[in-house]
Amino acid sequence: MLRGPETANAPFFAARGGNGAAIAAIALLSSCASRSHIEPTSPTPAPAAASAVTTATAPEPPLPTPETSATAATAEPPNSPRCAAEASALSRACCSLASTLGGRVLGATVAAGPVEGGAAPARAADLSTRIAVCVARAVGGGARPVTSPLSFEQARKAAAPGHPLLYLTAQLAQGRLRVAAAAHAIAAGRNPSDSAFARAEASAELDGEIGAYLPRIAVAASRIERAVAPSDIVALACGDVAGNGQAEIVAVGRHKVQIGRAGDGRFSPRVETQWSSLSPVAPSPLREPLGSAVIVRGSGVLVGISDRAEGFLLSPALAKVRVLGAPIPLGDDFGCLSRSGIALGAEGPCGRRGQHTEELPVVDAFASGTVVDAEGRSTAVLATRDPATRRVSLRRGAGTTTLAEAGGALAVADLDLDGQPELLASVDTDKPEEDAVVISTWARDGTIAERLRVPVKDGVRAIAVCPAEDVRMAPIVAATTGGLWLVR
Repeated sequence: MLRGPETANAPFFAARGGNGAAIAAIALLSSCASRSHIEPTSPTPAPAAASAVTTATAPEPPLPTPETSATAATAEPPNSPRCAAEASALSRACCSLASTLGGRVLGATVAAGPVEGGAAPARAADLSTRIAVCVARAVGGGARPVTSPLSFEQARKAAAPGHPLLYLTAQLAQGRLRVAAAAHAIAAGRNPSDSAFARAEASAELDGEIGAYLPRIAVAASRIERAVAPSDIVALACGDVAGNGQAEIVAVGRHKVQIGRAGDGRFSPRVETQWSSLSPVAPSPLREPLGSAVIVRGSGVLVGISDRAEGFLLSPALAKVRVLGAPIPLGDDFGCLSRSGIALGAEGPCGRRGQHTEELPVVDAFASGTVVDAEGRSTAVLATRDPATRRVSLRRGAGTTTLAEAGGALAVADLDLDGQPELLASVDTDKPEEDAVVISTWARDGTIAERLRVPVKDGVRAIAVCPAEDVRMAPIVAATTGGLWLVR
């Protein structure tokens, strides 16, 4: 059974296929950046003695001061457009906390305790600091982060009198970074109230930003499971479709669109709909259908297939939300594709809401998405296959490279959370028994190096990558003529 994140802010991984063609997308963007220097305060003065008899004690070590941030006059409120537009895993979690707490914590001292969990971060103190800075930035109103992990008792003493103390506790578990915030009132005597006057919780899926603080993750297959599923699947997606914190598989076949889970040896749909109820048949369908499925955070799933005239945004219950105006969606960030001869070509926006698509050559397979690096910077990645040469062209920002050849199933993902994209591709072969999922890393120096090859004797038709389930390689789902293969 696929078990995924526990909030609606899971990353989406999508697959698009035609004779195995696939798209995988990751939407994780920038987060908060911390400052590099802070002056310590003097030790907290001891309270006055109750009698003439005193006991000499060693002075407490200095505590860090809260970092200076924007003043209340210039700080942005939690519901500002900037905060609402945040798209990285950590920054979305920070904005969720700020939104829940509202204006009650403006001007707070924000301190974080050590990160807990089964997988100890390699840079635990730095991760605590990054969380505190990110939350203070989202809260705004003069909130000031403390740039080192503190216990609650230490945070009491570091807090500014007369301002709230926002104390954060974080835990790494089940492929998520969970953050809980508790706001305490600090009186002039630096004594917080016994109980918090406001609380909030949020979580973030793991990505290259958070992965920079984690132990190194190996790209390795330790377990392969097989599940009975329809044999006509041409596109896959995997992620939190319903916003309930559970990862599900979206399977686009020639006759149905299904959403469900794989476990106990079979794919069990939660909901399904017939293509005949969605769209009329395309004027000239391709002999080998090309399809796509892209999970849109909080909205549902974009689906399309060259057998049909239109693509759609469907709700988590697979009800029509929007007609796309073109059959094959790349995603809201990339637009839609339509038929060009025996393959696909760029058409433009997915209806009125889509963005303009760059002019692409004719392709018969593609993969697109966004990866995030250790500093929270995002970069769009695009992979396309030339139907004549079988060459795969990759573009990341201004950088480009070419893979000599690959099969018709492609996906893009950061499997090991190191901020560098992996290209997942099938083998260019007509013999199913020779097929495999080949995983290569596109390194920062521009080279492409094969990391792992998983033989798939049933032949690969589509590939998708699911959200991380733990601090290990993200699960891979492959559609074959014999059903689904789950690689962990």
